[in-house]
Amino acid sequence: TMLVKKLKKRKFLIVLDDVWSCSNWELLCAPLSSGTPGSKIIITTRHHNIANTVGTIPSVILGGLQDSPFWSFFKQNAFGDANMVDNLNLIGRKIASKLNGIPLAAKTIGKLLHKQLTTEHWMSILDSNLWELRQGPEVIMPVLFLSYQHLPANIQRCFVFCSAFPKDYSFCEEELIFSWMAHGFIQCMRRDKTLEDTAREYLYELASASFFQVSSNDNLYRM
Repeated sequence: TMLVKKLKKRKFLIVLDDVWSCSNWELLCAPLSSGTPGSKIIITTRHHNIANTVGTIPSVILGGLQDSPFWSFFKQNAFGDANMVDNLNLIGRKIASKLNGIPLAAKTIGKLLHKQLTTEHWMSILDSNLWELRQGPEVIMPVLFLSYQHLPANIQRCFVFCSAFPKDYSFCEEELIFSWMAHGFIQCMRRDKTLEDTAREYLYELASASFFQVSSNDNLYRM
């Protein structure tokens, strides 16, 4: 194969980020055996069993950010340029303590809180029963559920539509926008906006809420 030819008699470093399954690990590694001794594969994963299965050295377990830098990052996302209000600051501290120092959780929940800088909105996030979904040290799924619940119904529908595509599928902006338009998911209520403008706003809203990851190299979107 092309990969075997590229790696043959070469020393390489390959990084596999956010691995969720190792069921085909031997098949994946087969072409990598053509490299020279000293070649390395680095894997990042949320699952300790995967690290233990494929690792050849003890795993390095990364913890969350320390309290001070994590709070600074959380506060930046939650308040932006707005002045902190004492009661919101106290509520924010309680919410931040649920996130175990995970930057993605701080970004997602922080931007959700920033939409409404009111006690009622922030308390609804703090008191949500979705926090009970947490299993082990991870809080990503409850955070994403919370963020999803607070999306408008029409944007939720656009996001759910993307489940029809394979895992890790990369979308270009126009593909998503025109697909949503073709299926009648876009509702434009203002005369000064086109359906395309509205669909683009939906896409940017989902990206801002961390439901899409945007590649800086090719400007593609991935869930």
